[in-house]
Amino acid sequence: MLFKRSEFKKILIYLSISIFNILFLFHAYLGSILIILFGIIFFLWFLFIHRKKWNFVQSLSFLLSVYIPTSFVSILGTSYGTLPITWFNITVLIIFILIIFSKIRLNFFMFGLFLIFIFGLLSLTQSIDQLDALKQLLTIILFIISILIGEFLIKYSVKEYNEKLKEYYLLSVFVFALMVVLQKIMMDIGIAVGYYSFLGSNREVYAGLFNDYSFATLYVATGSIILLIDYIDKKRISTFFFIFGEAVLLLTMLVINSRTGLVSLLLTAILFLLYKIIKGKLKAIFFLPLFLISIPILVAKTIENRGGQSFVEGSGRIELLFQAFEVFTQAPFLGVGFGLNNLYLKTGMHVPHNLFAQYLVQFGLIGFSIFFSILIIFFVKYFKYKSDYLWVILTVFIGAMLIPDIVSSRFLSVLIILTIITSTNKIKIEEGSIK
Repeated sequence: MLFKRSEFKKILIYLSISIFNILFLFHAYLGSILIILFGIIFFLWFLFIHRKKWNFVQSLSFLLSVYIPTSFVSILGTSYGTLPITWFNITVLIIFILIIFSKIRLNFFMFGLFLIFIFGLLSLTQSIDQLDALKQLLTIILFIISILIGEFLIKYSVKEYNEKLKEYYLLSVFVFALMVVLQKIMMDIGIAVGYYSFLGSNREVYAGLFNDYSFATLYVATGSIILLIDYIDKKRISTFFFIFGEAVLLLTMLVINSRTGLVSLLLTAILFLLYKIIKGKLKAIFFLPLFLISIPILVAKTIENRGGQSFVEGSGRIELLFQAFEVFTQAPFLGVGFGLNNLYLKTGMHVPHNLFAQYLVQFGLIGFSIFFSILIIFFVKYFKYKSDYLWVILTVFIGAMLIPDIVSSRFLSVLIILTIITSTNKIKIEEGSIK
């Protein structure tokens, strides 16, 4: 036989995932009925084909990774702003329902979720556009639920499962890269698909189905960092695949044409390689100079793609931070409320391109403290286990200092889950269940 049965099954799954995501790229041409039918068929087929080796919850967690590239498009093929019901959100909520009925013990994260929910409902009273406020509240709730999902999945976590979830995450990144390249090709021949813009200075930007170009590059950057970690630390991939994979992802970031992911990737990669050099990893000594040499090349190409615009040009970010401070002083405790459109309607300002500034303006000191206490507890609880995915999350949070609303990125939720389950063995040793 040309392929073993297991290899054929793997190829079939990879191909099906690629087709699913690419068909969604053409959702405007296919219509809502075909899109939702195909979505239902894919959902059921994916669960069916994984039923023998993986349980229902594990299979659903794989789908979270698979659905990231299409997570900004509703199940009907409409925009998320019009209908915030996506296959990603549905999968999160199904797992959450299973958590509720599993007699999971109450913890700080569930309490934090409750506080955010109550604070968000109270915030609706000061919202001009309550539907807009509810959509952001839903997004933040789904993000916090991802922490609960990660802790729920600990009991199912084994090395093979952890690797399979990472495999699907990496696959989704490469499928997204394929979607971006295909989008560029389609646009060049006059077929408009996905989310794109033609900005000043002859700058073209493409984001696949993401509704934010910075999110798009940051998502690709997370895949690049995972490849780097695997190659330097784990020796699970060949040198050829590592170089080829990194080249594909870097070229995709250049096609997307946004700086955020590139800056976050380079900073995290340099920090990671320096750390590994200190730890005596010889590969890191070789690759650090390569990353340093690549910086001026990538910067020059980015400037060229941006029509000569300076690489460090702020695009109004600094002005937004000053404006955010002024708005914050006017409502320091409760903020102006949930909803990105509400922010503009009430203040006339756009969303600050910084996670801290955005949440201080929107939620005030009270909501800011609730949300960031959840993040702080998460890092305090899991940093000591030194999961490799903390480097990937660092990449995302570097980006979060330059762009707004990072919790709506979807991929951060899956990275949170991966961080938690890859800490599993150390958690069990600490609790005495592994001797």
